Amino acid sequence: MKTLADILRTNLAGREVAPLARLLEIYDAEKDVAKCYSAFAYLSCAGAGGSQELAETMAHVIEGFYMATSTHDDALDERDGHVQQHREEASRNSYMILGDCFFVKIASSLARATPLMPPSQREITLARFEQYMFDTAESQIADERSHGRIPSPEEAVAQMKLRGGTWGRLSMQVPALAGGLGEEEAARLGDAGENMFMGLTVRDDLRDLRDDIRNQVLTLAPALFLEKEHDETTLFRRPGNEVQVEALVDLLCSAGTIDTSLARGKAYTKRALAQLRTFLENKDEMHWFLLQMIFRLTNKRIQEFTPEHVRTGKMGIGFSALNEVLDAIEG
Repeated sequence: MKTLADILRTNLAGREVAPLARLLEIYDAEKDVAKCYSAFAYLSCAGAGGSQELAETMAHVIEGFYMATSTHDDALDERDGHVQQHREEASRNSYMILGDCFFVKIASSLARATPLMPPSQREITLARFEQYMFDTAESQIADERSHGRIPSPEEAVAQMKLRGGTWGRLSMQVPALAGGLGEEEAARLGDAGENMFMGLTVRDDLRDLRDDIRNQVLTLAPALFLEKEHDETTLFRRPGNEVQVEALVDLLCSAGTIDTSLARGKAYTKRALAQLRTFLENKDEMHWFLLQMIFRLTNKRIQEFTPEHVRTGKMGIGFSALNEVLDAIEG
């Protein structure tokens, strides 16, 4: 299945936009989760009865939205390791322009997809897509406001649901509606997506723990620690150097809050698998089988992730195995 990044690369060929082309190469190599989102969307739409053309186009819509918001995030998070690594090759302006290019592709892809949807599904599909896009915008503002704040664990989980859970519904419920699935069944599929993406969010927050501490963004693991150790709050305010950041990561590991955070992430993905199995009862369409494969692969990656990965900064295996599922989709 050709990704939207592949298509955009072709669109930009021959133009004087070398920084954008280089950024696309970087994202293609590093943003493997974008392909994950794309595959979730394709299989949800096709399993629901959508044509191959519609399923591919909805996958492009979801991938485009992820890539647009991701590049805009990176333009702002100048202290993040990923951005610093590539800052000499691409300015903040290049990140923002690439994000805008993806927004253009979202608009054109959605325009192509709409006539392919069953007429009875168009309004509800577009309404849910708009709803979850605005939920994502709300989560971005909430992220900005969270800088320097000390959240409770409940607040951290609520923010994860807004960030990750929304993406799960956007990637599965909306494409399933576009493919023809009824609203109630699509919502059940969205429940499974929400929990799977909540688990992914726990993992991603732990992968980004150092960058988040530098940017004064405290996610679930620090929130769990500070719930018990109120007197240590000042340690997480404006850490002065890399040694201090590493000391804080070690503190979270030794206190067991990395383990507790991971346990919650693993519980989310297990719940997602159970919800998907219930949803798939009496459904034997091949695309649903492939979707279940992705759920299992994703759950496996979450289960394999350990506090030692966080402590050492060696983050284990990513989602490259999903390429095998994408190959099966192409076949």
